Amino acid sequence: YFIEHPICKLTGADWYNDDVAEVADNFVDWIVNTNAKKDLEDYGFRPSGIAINKTTSIINEDNGCNPNIDSGEVTKLDSATVPTAMCMRQLYQNQKKDLQLTILLDMSGNIQQSVGDGKSRWNALSDTLPTIPIVLGGNDKINLTCFEEDILPGPGGGCAEITYPNGTLASSRDALVNYFGNSLAPRRDQNDVHVFEALNQTFLNVAEAEDFYLTRFRYIILVITEDDTGTDQSARAQSLLDTIGLEFDPDQIHIYPILYFGTEGDITATTLEEIATRTNGQFASATDENIAEIIEEFSYYW
Repeated sequence: YFIEHPICKLTGADWYNDDVAEVADNFVDWIVNTNAKKDLEDYGFRPSGIAINKTTSIINEDNGCNPNIDSGEVTKLDSATVPTAMCMRQLYQNQKKDLQLTILLDMSGNIQQSVGDGKSRWNALSDTLPTIPIVLGGNDKINLTCFEEDILPGPGGGCAEITYPNGTLASSRDALVNYFGNSLAPRRDQNDVHVFEALNQTFLNVAEAEDFYLTRFRYIILVITEDDTGTDQSARAQSLLDTIGLEFDPDQIHIYPILYFGTEGDITATTLEEIATRTNGQFASATDENIAEIIEEFSYYW
C-alpha cells in the first residue's frame, strides 16, 4: 500500500512534538506489521513485502490497479531531497496507467485583457502551460483542442499555424514545451466563449477513444476557460451534464476544469464544479496570481 498511499511524518511542522512523534511511530510500527498488512489489503491497501492473492484481492485491474507490481519492502526516506510531490511521484509512477490528457483551451480574445504591469491574462497562462509537458511521464500523451465560439479547426489543434507535435512525451516533450510556450496565440477579434458545447464535443471524442482502447489508459480532460458568453446557458449547460451523466467508475474520464477569471456563483462556475464532482476530478478558480500554482499542482499529481 505504500506505492499508492505513502506515509509521511511531518517532522518539520510547528505542531510536531514528542507526543505526536510517539503516536506517529506507534502507528507506523503497527501498519507494517504482517497482520495489519492482511487486514488493510481487504480494504484495498497494497501490502508491502507479501504477495497479493490475485484471485480474491480487490487490488485488481477491474478496480484500476495493477496487481502484478512487486512492491517489495518498505522504502524509508529519512528526509526528502526533492519536493515532496515529486518524491512521491518517483516512487509510485509505475503503478499508474499511461495518461491520455486532453487540454481544452479557451483562445478567445477576452484572454488578452490586461492584468497590469504590461502583462495580459494570456501571458500569465502561457508562461505556465509548458509545465505540463515538462512534468508528465514519457509514455503519456497530450492532445490539444482550442475553442472560442466553436472548436477551432486546422493544424495545431486550431491553436497555432504550425503542426502540433504529436506522439508520447518520450518523443515530443521538447517540441511540446516550445509549442506551448511560443506558438499559441488567442484571436483578438473573437470574444465569444461557448465552453459548454466545446466540452460536450470533446468529452464525446475522448469517450470514443476510451471505448476503443478500453482500460489501457487513464483519460483526463483539463479545461481552461473563462465564463461562457452564449445565450440560453441553462439549456446548454444541462445538455452537457446529460452527456456526461453519472458514472462513478474507476476507469471513467476525469475532468479538471479551471475557471480563469470567472464569476463565482455564475452558471459556468456551478456547472463546471458539478462536472468535476461527477467525474471525480477537481474544480479550480484561477487568476493570473495563482494559475501557475494550480497548473503545477495538477501536473505533478498526475
